[in-house]
Amino acid sequence: MFLVELKSGKEEVYRSLDDFTSAIRRGEVSARSRIYHRAASMWIPVTLHPHFRRVAAERSADPPLPLPREQWTFLQADPAEEREAHQAEPDGDVTATKATPARSWRTMFGGLMGHHRG
Repeated sequence: MFLVELKSGKEEVYRSLDDFTSAIRRGEVSARSRIYHRAASMWIPVTLHPHFRRVAAERSADPPLPLPREQWTFLQADPAEEREAHQAEPDGDVTATKATPARSWRTMFGGLMGHHRG
């Protein structure tokens, strides 16, 4: 049996090692929790308990699952692909397919800010 103080004032009893392990894996028992040590009759940090350390080490050793994605940004993942795409554009006027360059924030908001150069 494990008596654990999850946070100040909230105690929980885990009747078996499996229950205690599940609580650690769920994050219910964290490194800030304390466990009652019956032999010493005192509360100690749960991080001193060998089973907590073992389960916490397993959790940190498991690599996080990658997020499913095609691409995480709007930029091309491979610069070579971007160069090939630009080379494939037809010659002549292609302004209808290209975005216009962004204007400077000073051009757009300079008059609103009251910082004119004379």
